[in-house]
Amino acid sequence: MKLIKKFFQFLSNFVGPEIGQTGSQAKNLPLKSTIQVGQSSLLSRLQNMNTIAECVRLYKSAIVGSSEEGQITEKIAKIAVSFADWNEVIHQVASDSVLGKRAIVRLEALAQDFSDWKSLYEWSQKDASLQELRDRCLAKMSQQAKSLEDWLDVYLSSSDNSEQKNHAVGQVCNLASTDDDWEMISDKVENGDSLHVRAVQKRLDGLHTIDECAELYDSLGLDDDTHQTIQALLARLKTCKATFEEWFDLYSNRSDIDGISDMSLEQALLLASEPQDYISLMEAAENSSEDAEKVKKSLASVQWSKEQWEQLRDDAESESFLECFAVEKLAGMITTVPELLRFLIEHEENQTVDDGVQEKIFARLFLLANPETIEIISILAENRDELREAAERHLKPSVPE
Repeated sequence: MKLIKKFFQFLSNFVGPEIGQTGSQAKNLPLKSTIQVGQSSLLSRLQNMNTIAECVRLYKSAIVGSSEEGQITEKIAKIAVSFADWNEVIHQVASDSVLGKRAIVRLEALAQDFSDWKSLYEWSQKDASLQELRDRCLAKMSQQAKSLEDWLDVYLSSSDNSEQKNHAVGQVCNLASTDDDWEMISDKVENGDSLHVRAVQKRLDGLHTIDECAELYDSLGLDDDTHQTIQALLARLKTCKATFEEWFDLYSNRSDIDGISDMSLEQALLLASEPQDYISLMEAAENSSEDAEKVKKSLASVQWSKEQWEQLRDDAESESFLECFAVEKLAGMITTVPELLRFLIEHEENQTVDDGVQEKIFARLFLLANPETIEIISILAENRDELREAAERHLKPSVPE
């Protein structure tokens, strides 16, 4: 190492002191030389550039804090003369760079209308450190807002419960006059927001059919967090005039939505009048025991003709609740013992009665029969154990000891 040092010292006497620098100093010579050449090249290229895009690309190659960075910035400042020019610049450089800070100053100076301030506000949202800039932009937006869309932008950009937001919502409601206006508002404002609730209510006021309400529900994409909005929708839905088929379609297609499901089933049951209506409802309610019970309760209060109960029996699924219930209702309409016996035998052979319905028919039969008739039935039913045993049970109280 000492020999190498003496060698460099010896050379420095002939070719100059730079050759005699230490090894660590000598390592920096090529790097400095490269940087100097590179920066010189940047400036030579800058002289031939005439567009913002070219200059910004060159700016990104300059060393931060270098004189070249400053010179390129000045070149861009000469080319960029409009808000649109500086807006192009600001979207390509960091906000805290020399060029970025220059761009912000120029943009604020050149902004003339609502759209300019909105554009600068939206760009500033990507940087948390630019809160003061956002506040200035929003203040300018409020001053220059004129249309419904302008005031809605101010509302959406303002802080909750701020004086600015409260003023904006008043302007929005004053300017909104058509269903399209309120639709735009409900589309832009988040679910659960008080303005969203108001917009939905305004839209609901213009609806007259359950299909329109259902379409609105689907378009809003409502969820469990929008209770107030759902209640407004259900209140309007309840006032709609619709047929059984329309309520049934709503129930069967939206059975997973509690409020709509309950209301549509309730309305469908109020309008159900034919056997096929109840068959359809029972099929649609097969996955909900609670809904099925509602259908059964409604059916129990129906006052149908014999022909309608026969239709329900014939059309319902074999051995289903509806078939058995129809058989029970038909048995209750028979007033003579012979006719009821024939009815019982026929349905037993066709296997259209279950044990519960059979017991009710027996009870009906022995209600109509006198003790003598019951005894005859008991004798004739020798091979029909259930009927014979039932008859014997009814005979016991009238047989003398």
